[in-house]
Parts: sequence; C-alpha cells; structure tokens
Amino acid sequence: MSTSSLPAVSARARARERALANPAFAERVWKPGQSGNPQGAIGEWQRCRALCREHSAAAAEEIIRLFRESDDDRVRYMAAQWCYEQAWGKAQEFDPNAEREPLPFDASRLTSEERELLRKALRRELNHSSRAAILSEGGGSKNG
Repeated sequence: MSTSSLPAVSARARARERALANPAFAERVWKPGQSGNPQGAIGEWQRCRALCREHSAAAAEEIIRLFRESDDDRVRYMAAQWCYEQAWGKAQEFDPNAEREPLPFDASRLTSEERELLRKALRRELNHSSRAAILSEGGGSKNG
C-alpha cells in the first residue's frame, strides 16, 4: 500500500491518540459537562487579577500624575494615550472600503429659508471653485 493513499494525519492528532491510549491520562480527561476546576480553587492568575483591580484607581492616578508632571515627552504622550483609551476606547481603524453610501439628500424637506441659505452657500462655493480653477490655469486676476 502506498503512503500517498493514506489520509494525512497531523502530529497533533497522533499525539492525542498516543495520550488517550495511556489509561492514566484517559481517566483524567474531562467528560462532557464536567468542571475542570471542581474544588473552585483560585489560581495565581486570578489572585494577580484581583490585586490589579484592587489597585487600579491608584495606578490610574499615577498615570495621570505622569501625564501632568513628567519631564519626558514620551512618558507624557503614553500616559495621555492611556487616559484617552480608558475614557473613550481605542480609536477605530479607518477602512475606506467599509464606508457606507452617503444618505440621500431631500431638499424638499427644507424650509424656504433653509433652501435660500443653501443656494447662497453653493453659489459662493461654486464662485470660489471657478475662481480657483481660473487662477490655477494662469488666467484671470486675483481681484476678480
């Protein structure tokens, strides 16, 4: 029989098969619905997390002190960034492909005063744009 006709078995799958063949290992494998921590023992990680939570206010105060008083710009920057992220969350990555289509504009929902203001604003922008285009081509004077 050629080895190319056998299904590929990962090293991880082979190691699991060997471990399950060991009776001492097989009896310690959790059964479905069985807790992995039946005594509810708290581990080192949980103790560390509880300690950090207990002192988080003091740590935040120290970071704010560094932001206000440090002579090193890098320290002040990092402290300011930490404060900002804790207050407002990390800035979202900009993905131009994820931008939504612009909402449709319905001028009929504007009052007559709002429509007139919009006309004036558009005329100024168009006049400014056409002047800028003429000036960039080298024609026309700056005085209008």
